[in-house]
Amino acid sequence: MKKNLLIAGVLILGLVMSRMAFAAETYKATTAKSTAGAMMTIEGKILSIDTAKNQIVVKDKAGVEKTISVSAKEITGLKTGEEVKVSLNADSNMASSIKKVK
Repeated sequence: MKKNLLIAGVLILGLVMSRMAFAAETYKATTAKSTAGAMMTIEGKILSIDTAKNQIVVKDKAGVEKTISVSAKEITGLKTGEEVKVSLNADSNMASSIKKVK
């Protein structure tokens, strides 16, 4: 009888532990999906333009410099020293839009 109770207890404990592990993995996957694709905006001055790499360096109001990849079409209309507002995915450095700020 004690042996059967011990076996049942071990099985229940194993089931509970596996459910907890599954719940933790589901939470991680949900959290990753919710931050993926999140947009961020950087507003600042263009410090440099690299047309060979299609990249610009923008310095924001806090003094932080960020290298941002832009399309070849967009880079042609930009000038060093311009104030811009750049929207990009939080998990990449590729600009989805660039607007000049006056």
